[in-house]
Amino acid sequence: MTHTPVEPHAPHGPPQRPTGAWSLLGIYAVVVGAVIASQRIPYRAAFDQKLYHMPVIRDFTRTWPTFETWDYLSATTPGYHVLMATIAKVFGDSTLPLQIATALITGMLLWLLARDASRRAPAAMVAAISLPIIASPYTLFPAAFLLPDNMGWLGVVAMILLALRPLTSRTLIASMLVLCGLVLTRQVHIWTAGLFWLSSWLGDEDNASIPWPASVLAKPRTRITRTIGAIALSVPAFGLLSLFVRYWGGLVPQRFAEQIPPASLSRIAGSAAAPLVLSMLGAYSVFFVGYLWRPLRSLWRCHKGVLLGAAGLGLLLSLLPATTADFDAGRRGVLWSIGMKGPLLFHDATGQARTSLIVILLSVWGAVCAAAWLSACNRRDRTILLAAMLGFTLSQLPSQQLWHRYFDPFVLLLLALFAPRAWEHAERRLPNTPRERAVQVAGPALLAAALLAYSASMFFETGLHAAQKMNDPAPPSKDPEGLHHGIDPPVDKPATPKPVGKSFWRW
Repeated sequence: MTHTPVEPHAPHGPPQRPTGAWSLLGIYAVVVGAVIASQRIPYRAAFDQKLYHMPVIRDFTRTWPTFETWDYLSATTPGYHVLMATIAKVFGDSTLPLQIATALITGMLLWLLARDASRRAPAAMVAAISLPIIASPYTLFPAAFLLPDNMGWLGVVAMILLALRPLTSRTLIASMLVLCGLVLTRQVHIWTAGLFWLSSWLGDEDNASIPWPASVLAKPRTRITRTIGAIALSVPAFGLLSLFVRYWGGLVPQRFAEQIPPASLSRIAGSAAAPLVLSMLGAYSVFFVGYLWRPLRSLWRCHKGVLLGAAGLGLLLSLLPATTADFDAGRRGVLWSIGMKGPLLFHDATGQARTSLIVILLSVWGAVCAAAWLSACNRRDRTILLAAMLGFTLSQLPSQQLWHRYFDPFVLLLLALFAPRAWEHAERRLPNTPRERAVQVAGPALLAAALLAYSASMFFETGLHAAQKMNDPAPPSKDPEGLHHGIDPPVDKPATPKPVGKSFWRW
């Protein structure tokens, strides 16, 4: 006899005290404080900070309160640089206040995630599930050095959490403001507007006794009115983005146009963004098995078709694009390198293998994990989080840079949202045993230890990619790995002369 999984609802009772959030911030302060105090900077962070972001901050500090973004040395919108220049204007030339401010930005990101988890899970688990975010070099280094990445991820987390909250006038206004700030920091994250619209469509009228398609289509006039209102509130953010696109003549300043060319339909159709997201989710979910095994078991017992369908989708998505490491195609990083260690399948006309068996297996497993994670969420959260996965993946399809560093933070923050919901779902049915709780803390902690060791290795690297001191001269502008493939690095290109009369605000 099988039973239908109980639909979980919003957290019952008052939120637990945010002990886990404070514990997490304490650990984070120690780790990031040690990194900043060392005044060492790994090669990759030094390359971006010293050649690109720091010169922009210095220029903005010198010209404050006016900021010229015409063909400047960043491929992102200038929100982070404006904030850092304002801080530098107050505290002077030292980079230390800027590093502290950047660390506080990441601290806010962790606090938001931990506060959400504290509504569902005990303190030890709240701290444990976010430890990998602290330890990963792709979030730790932007927390300690002058890189804009984590300010963008802070906006993404805020937009997701606002979409997950009950719909009120306060969340609507907050979403509008956060979306504007996000577009001013990292233009690619405009995709989060879709979460704003979806949350407005869903409202708070999800009745678990009504089948899902009917429940989200009920009261269409009310839903349409709310959604139109949300779209109207998104107009300022889209207006800001359109101003940058018009001013630059594209999505990035012209010095970056050769390195980040406009996307072609063939590149979008052949993108391996989806298998990369699924593979990373599958690989990291292994360390969260203490939270995942019950949803997996429940789906296998009651809804095998969901698991089989997810596995089939993961297989299809991993077979369609090329999934072998290819520097020229932008497939570089840890996962792509690991994929080359196993059997390679399906050779193209030039005799080059195009498919990695390891990536196929990880993509299939990642899709199964995604189905299990989503099944442990209540129906509204499930819809929002699935939309976040789809929105992020779609935003990466045009990219020529399918690098681990651009995907890692999103997957880790997803797990920090999924794990406490899965814990709460399991606890409602049958309390977790002491052994399960031990695994739930130890798994993410083990992943964090591995990631921290990887981060630490970059501080002691020698040769071409040796770490530097913060005050050392910038590394060579031509990346020894051949990042620019024969083209001049943007920092070596002269700025395109600004046309007479060209203005950011003038149409």
